[in-house]
Amino acid sequence: MLRRITYLLAVILLCSSCKGGSAQHAKANEVVDLRTVRIDPSLGERPISDTIRLGRLRSGEIIAKTIRIENHSDSPLVLTHHQVGCGCLSAQYDRKPIVAGGSTDIVMEFDSRTMYGLQLKTLNLFFAEKDQPLKIFVEAEVE
Repeated sequence: MLRRITYLLAVILLCSSCKGGSAQHAKANEVVDLRTVRIDPSLGERPISDTIRLGRLRSGEIIAKTIRIENHSDSPLVLTHHQVGCGCLSAQYDRKPIVAGGSTDIVMEFDSRTMYGLQLKTLNLFFAEKDQPLKIFVEAEVE
């Protein structure tokens, strides 16, 4: 009986690698590991994606990365909202339109509490008048 309970607990821990509970997020004081993504007029026609590899982390670490969005279109670009695939991701950004030729920074935070093993999470950024979101894949190995 004790053996079954132990196996059951092990399976539950392995299957529940991310809990969407309330997490305290660290604030990034500076631009770290800047990743630049260019947005051009073709975003509405084809999806754009990028992958941010965080490498190996210890469970409990909170990592902040900066994603710079550059507007290479002829009109302002408005980031309307974002969607995360897990409560372990958050995004902070300015709600002002990105002027043509301009850029803005998005601070993405990854909270590795309650996680173990290889993690692949998504951050979708939605822009006004664009059919496809910008998909950011976040990859980490949590020890």
